[in-house]
Amino acid sequence: MKRMKKGILLTLLLFCGCDAEQLNNPYPPKAVQKNTYFTSFSERPKHLDPARSYSSNEWAITNLIYEPPYQYHYLKRPYELEPLTASQMPKVKRQKNGSTAYTINIRSDLYTQPHPAFCQNMQGEYLYHHIEDLEDIESPLGFTEQCSRKINAGDFVRAIKRLADPTVQSPIFGLMSEYIQGLGELRAEMMQNPGKGIDEYSFSGAYPNSDTSYTILVKDYPQFKYWLAMPFFAPIPEEVLSFYNQPVLRDVNISLDWWPVGTGPYYMTYNNPSHKIVLSKNPNYRLDVFPEETGNEFSEYAGEPIPIVDEIYMTLEKESIPRWQKFQQGYYDMSGVSSDSFDQAISLDQGSANLSDQMQEKGISLHVDDKPSIFYWGFNLLDPVVGQANPNGKFLRQAISIAIDVEEYISIFLNGRGTVANGPIPPGIFGYEPTPNLVTHTVDGKRRTINDAEDLLEKAGYKGGIDPKTGKPLIIYYDTVGGGTPEARSQFAWMTKQFSKIGLQLIVRDTQYNRFQDKMKNGSAQFFGWGWNADYPDPENFLFLLVSTNAKARFEGENAANYQSGQFDRLHAKIAQLEDGAERTRRIHEIVELLQNDAPWVWGYYPTDYVLKHTWVGAYKPHSMSRNTIKYLKIDPKKRMVLQKQWNKANVTVMSMVGLIVSMVGLLSFLIYLRRQRRKPKRNLINA
Repeated sequence: MKRMKKGILLTLLLFCGCDAEQLNNPYPPKAVQKNTYFTSFSERPKHLDPARSYSSNEWAITNLIYEPPYQYHYLKRPYELEPLTASQMPKVKRQKNGSTAYTINIRSDLYTQPHPAFCQNMQGEYLYHHIEDLEDIESPLGFTEQCSRKINAGDFVRAIKRLADPTVQSPIFGLMSEYIQGLGELRAEMMQNPGKGIDEYSFSGAYPNSDTSYTILVKDYPQFKYWLAMPFFAPIPEEVLSFYNQPVLRDVNISLDWWPVGTGPYYMTYNNPSHKIVLSKNPNYRLDVFPEETGNEFSEYAGEPIPIVDEIYMTLEKESIPRWQKFQQGYYDMSGVSSDSFDQAISLDQGSANLSDQMQEKGISLHVDDKPSIFYWGFNLLDPVVGQANPNGKFLRQAISIAIDVEEYISIFLNGRGTVANGPIPPGIFGYEPTPNLVTHTVDGKRRTINDAEDLLEKAGYKGGIDPKTGKPLIIYYDTVGGGTPEARSQFAWMTKQFSKIGLQLIVRDTQYNRFQDKMKNGSAQFFGWGWNADYPDPENFLFLLVSTNAKARFEGENAANYQSGQFDRLHAKIAQLEDGAERTRRIHEIVELLQNDAPWVWGYYPTDYVLKHTWVGAYKPHSMSRNTIKYLKIDPKKRMVLQKQWNKANVTVMSMVGLIVSMVGLLSFLIYLRRQRRKPKRNLINA
């Protein structure tokens, strides 16, 4: 009886005493009140080790934790490199043997984030390098002591050596072994004599000159300077490797691949990718300030200490609609624009994109960025049907490339936010030419007909789309990820229709993201969707995606199609050595024509990025090269709280009705209970 009374009382208190304005806020009150940046991610990261991580969803995290020698200036356009952990731009000197020496001087105020790997006792012995029992510890943050140490040049050299470590499986080893002196030999030595500490292996390609200076020896490769602005070249202390190498930690996935250790503005304080990831301001971060640039709109922030944001909340949102709804409620600070939300967010006026009235009323601003990126559909060229082992596979790939109407895809699924790709190099990058791909289009830019595709299909040995081995339509397997959403299912149905236009049967093999990555890595996919955002503003950054030694299945590189061509490799090597000019343009034209003919990809589209920003977010400037720009953002949490409450007022009438109904049900239950109590017969008491 007492429990029933309490239940009724609590129900009434719930509806009478709660904050009726924001019952739906998904965050803790303290996080909302603080200078916190709220964002989302759609796929859980697989690798956070800077030597291995190379996916955009992973770099959104690692670039805020790890710091390479250089970065791109936040405000300057065209993009310009500047020192980050280096104290100045590298000293570049040509060697007698034809290699180039990059001497890098590092800052003297670099310290690691707090971490147990660095803690020592009075005798200089490491406290946590011989752990036998973790007890209840689930992360590095669970250890009592959290320490730090100063970074030295040897930490940068160690990071380069790790690229060769076969146990790390760095995706850039194949490419870097062609340019960094001795990297290939280091890999061979590690494979022949495994088990030693990384510092025990000799390496001729990089060496410290002092605690604050080191040199890298590189073959003729002008683009190498851009690589020095990527996390692959961020410092790695030896103590971190020793700490994470303990079996008791590896067994519970406490590793560098899951718990990064860097010098950056943020460090990871919560990692549950099935729910959320939290990055907090690094208390050991050096004094850094918002950049100055004459005549720019952000002059009011110049000289202000960064990072400005104290904490970053990243919440898992697998579907675009809930993500969009939370942005409209003010629970995400910025948002992209999916096809589902396009009509709500954007109004088109004579082809020009403007914010809808609804967005303008909320003070939301639109930022349009033609990113140097490409999305494409690739063929696995190791596959016996669509691959290079089939002498007629090229004609099959060309036929499919014609049948897939990319123009229609852009119209239906992107609301026109993209340009049909004619090759791997996007607009804004040297070497791009807006001329049609003559394999898929005519000279005047019209897509070739289905009859043209059918002729190529017949040359490939599949007349009418029929597989002569079975007498049935040839089956092509589309390996993909994230097919649970309505948008994805619509795209799969559309793609199936494209193949059916030439008599082919498409079977979609939808898997989890990590499983999909494994299939790409071992070369078992057949046809797949893929994309690439520029790492640096040079055509070589897109052409290297098809270099033989960068193949994903063999070298764990970024050549997802596993394309192999000696002619392409020779042209690429020449282009990589040339400065921008007429000769480089000619070579690029030649290599693009070769790729169009070989058709390792269906040249999809160059996307246009739409970003929406709430009025409480300041100092934002779109940046296509850097992934660490959150450190420059400024949040007004008070303004955010006011608008969140304004936009999320509960319907008091509905709440009152619900409360009344619940109360009446409770009262009725109470009355029924009393009636039953009265009807119970009295028991006769028998004296013992």
